[in-house]
Amino acid sequence: MRKRIYNLKNNEWMIFLLIALVFGAFQSGAMATEKKKKPRLSSYELLSGDSMEEDVNQWDATYAQATGLLYPEEPAQVVVDSMKVIPKNSLVLDIAAAEGRHSVFMAKHGHRVESVDISEKALQRARKIANKNKVKIRTIVADVFTFKIQENHYDVIAVVNFFNRALIPIIKKGLKKGGYVVMEADTFANIK
Repeated sequence: MRKRIYNLKNNEWMIFLLIALVFGAFQSGAMATEKKKKPRLSSYELLSGDSMEEDVNQWDATYAQATGLLYPEEPAQVVVDSMKVIPKNSLVLDIAAAEGRHSVFMAKHGHRVESVDISEKALQRARKIANKNKVKIRTIVADVFTFKIQENHYDVIAVVNFFNRALIPIIKKGLKKGGYVVMEADTFANIK
């Protein structure tokens, strides 16, 4: 192993030091400019650890490749039961609507329905099912955690088989006073 020894005279030492300092400053400056600000994560990404973009791509691919429906065409029993108490012509927000089975069911029962989901492909299917059933639903492609919900706007907010505590303030903000929340969440027993 060779040792390098520098024998520098006074002014050579100063030049060497100056070059080292400039080079060091340049390096740290270059490093600082290369660092990009981390994008702000949505609450979904923070809670799940998943990338929203990857999730959107995964769901779009899943719906695009599916030959049939991914979920049963019949609505969940909680949605059926809710029709007994919800006044006709209510404005409903269906969160994580997927293929729209609940949206279409509620529209068939005389409600104005807005369906929000991260997957455009899922909402395309929802629109087809609505057309087949001769009802109208409004579809919104959005991340439900960053969706700009209108304050005190909805008579009913439905969340079926998709629950996250981060939704509570969103639901609270968008629901009219005296409004209804239709909710069903899986438990570990359901998932097994």
